[in-house]
Amino acid sequence: MIITIAVVTVSILIIIGAIVAAIVISLVYVKKSSGSGYNPRYFRGSFRILDRNYSDDYKDSDNFEYRMLAAQIEGILEETFKNSELKAQYNMSKVIGFR
Repeated sequence: MIITIAVVTVSILIIIGAIVAAIVISLVYVKKSSGSGYNPRYFRGSFRILDRNYSDDYKDSDNFEYRMLAAQIEGILEETFKNSELKAQYNMSKVIGFR
């Protein structure tokens, strides 16, 4: 029981660490300070997900497993940004691949 709790706690900390890293390197749109419209700025980066083993299913963006994991990561990033001081600047995050 104690080992299970420790494993779950470590997994949660790893996920939180990945989210924090993703916040720093994710896709962000920054509004122009003057005038109308957007001045898009793209930030690209990567991070490691430690609590999941890589699968060949992640090579194909049309694969169900790929789409599910990508949607989960994008949802976590969106929720994190929308609840942060960057919410006014944030537009979206997009997973472009797993390796």
